[in-house]
Amino acid sequence: MKKYNTLLSGVLCSSILLTGCVLNDQPEAITVPKKQVQNPEELRKNEMDLAKFMYKNSSTRKAFEIFSKYADQGNPEALAWLGRCYVHGVGTKVEYDKAYEYFSKAADQNNPWGIYGLGYCKKNGYGTDLNLSAALSYYKKAADMGLPHAVLELAITYSLQESGHCDLPRAEEYYKKAISLNADRALESYALFLLLQKRYKEAISILLRKEDDAGSFFILALCYENGWGVETDIKKALSLREKAYHLGERDYEDGSSFYIAGLEEKLINGITDHARYCFKMGAKLGHKESSYEYAIIMQDSKLEKEALEYMCRAADKGYDKALIEAGKMLKNSKPDKAAEYFMSATLSQRTESLAVSHLAELYKNVKDPKRRDHWNQYGLSIGNAYCRNELAISKLNNSNNDNDWAQAIAWFALSMIDNNEFGNNQFYQAIEKSYNRLRMLADKGNGNALFSLGVLGCLNKKEHPNVKIGIELLEKAAANKNEYACYILGNIYFNGELLKKDNVKALAWYKKGAELGHGKSALSVVTLLYYNKEFQKTPEKDVINAFEKCIELGEFSRLFEYGLYVKSPEKSLELLRKAADKGDTRAMLRLYDILLEKDRAAADDYLTKAVEMEDGEAELRKGKASEIPRDAFSMYLRAWIHNDSLEASECLADCWLNGRGCDVNLGMFWKAANSAYKKGSHNICLIMGDVYREGKIIPKDLKKAKEYYSEGAKRGNKKCREQLDKMK
Repeated sequence: MKKYNTLLSGVLCSSILLTGCVLNDQPEAITVPKKQVQNPEELRKNEMDLAKFMYKNSSTRKAFEIFSKYADQGNPEALAWLGRCYVHGVGTKVEYDKAYEYFSKAADQNNPWGIYGLGYCKKNGYGTDLNLSAALSYYKKAADMGLPHAVLELAITYSLQESGHCDLPRAEEYYKKAISLNADRALESYALFLLLQKRYKEAISILLRKEDDAGSFFILALCYENGWGVETDIKKALSLREKAYHLGERDYEDGSSFYIAGLEEKLINGITDHARYCFKMGAKLGHKESSYEYAIIMQDSKLEKEALEYMCRAADKGYDKALIEAGKMLKNSKPDKAAEYFMSATLSQRTESLAVSHLAELYKNVKDPKRRDHWNQYGLSIGNAYCRNELAISKLNNSNNDNDWAQAIAWFALSMIDNNEFGNNQFYQAIEKSYNRLRMLADKGNGNALFSLGVLGCLNKKEHPNVKIGIELLEKAAANKNEYACYILGNIYFNGELLKKDNVKALAWYKKGAELGHGKSALSVVTLLYYNKEFQKTPEKDVINAFEKCIELGEFSRLFEYGLYVKSPEKSLELLRKAADKGDTRAMLRLYDILLEKDRAAADDYLTKAVEMEDGEAELRKGKASEIPRDAFSMYLRAWIHNDSLEASECLADCWLNGRGCDVNLGMFWKAANSAYKKGSHNICLIMGDVYREGKIIPKDLKKAKEYYSEGAKRGNKKCREQLDKMK
């Protein structure tokens, strides 16, 4: 329930303090005078009312100036408002020290909001030491002075386990008092409190007291999503969320609920009107994945203007897939903007190579050879076949130099090895037209020519009908310091397809390639030393040197393994953090495990980052860690889509069967259950056995039940064995 503890202390209540007692963007009803009143007291009142109005609207600097004017005169109300300005950066920059100072001056004159502000600062450590006991003391004093929101803040603080002052009976007493005083959001806060106590019916009764209230609709939506006091009804929940949105409840509505509903609908029924509605609503709420999905739908419907609008929304929020697609949409009409998107996409591990290809192509089309060549060289360094081919074509077209020509053919050979069709075609065309030239250069010891002919020989094609000649040529190329030949020879011995598998020889060739500056060879050295049992006794120094060589050559994909290998906890943590910064989700999950007890906030950040990168294992973990059924279902659904793991299938089968965080869907239950069963799940055998034994959703079939229990027992499930014993 941590998420909803946060809701309780955050969106509904605590922020009341310094927003002028309202959470939404609607201004208080302020009477603005039509002409200046000469009486100084009336003038002060009217200007203060005007400043409060401006505080909640656009003229924040003017509001700050008016509050400052009267604060300088010692007015306690202005002093308290000025404290709020410094807390929230309204009309000025955030300065907690000054906020605390002005709250103190207001409190010295017994202004309840000044006293309340001191409580807020003490509670959060703003401009003073963090002291919750002192904060409670200030809140009580302000409450005794009749400030309803202080009463509500006391209720919230006493209701939270993590406050260290949890006292549920006292909290409930304060909630009821806050409601009697008409404290803003008191009813919704009390309803959330009741939800946390699993007093669902009471909570719903409270919420239904308020009609057309955004906060109440939002919390009711949570109830319908999670089956709290009502039957789970996702469409009803979405309807309530939309009503809350239109009434202004947007603080904690990020669109993710609509996105998950859209994903589920798309998975079950394809792109329907309901899926379109869900993704569009999610997009309206600023959810980047929803914007992306809706843009794709618009694109498929040939609505290019709408597609571009929503794709750019997703791209502007940094969604890597959208950065690529938005760039593609704009590359002809707005190449500079497209280039910005593509360059941003190079920062993501999963879109880097594709983005580099698009940048090289874009600058080729706009005839900017300097930038084109820059990105082609960048692509070459990361093994991008498109960029490698472009450089090869450039050398063929612009140089009569034999070495450049041989280099181009070698690059085509590499692209062919990478299963690149264009490189494959170019390689064979060059062989057909200029085989003799290549052979002549090879006879002169040209490393690239030897490499290309060696590759040709290993393919058993053309002039070299046996592997032996191809290997000999590759070895000659390697002797001529051709790093590609070293790498290919390493692969040949490692794969054991053309020659007998020999990891020792593979390692030797990879090492030579690494010494010649070939990054993939360096990675292969580390992979063999770290993962292959044959090299377990390799001296630690040699293994560390291999890892360091990868880093030296700009290859960071084995930082995770390096972090696991080193013995120093400090060094390990440093390397794992570097790996996580490079986008390695394995490192993020490892850091989550390491930091969970020491620094929960940092641990959660790493898990969240891995989820944002659509890592199935991270999504599964986050789902299992959640006590909120809908949140758990959302993560399981994402994990199933991104990874289709056994555990995700099990979890979703359970959700769809029992309506945990979703509507009951027997068709999807069977689909997920069968998927888990085929993957070897023993837990699903128990679930399916129970389904047939109980006969609640299908006709009872004890024979089938026994079959599933029997299979589950074979797979090691003790409960299946117990059920079999009971059925004897």
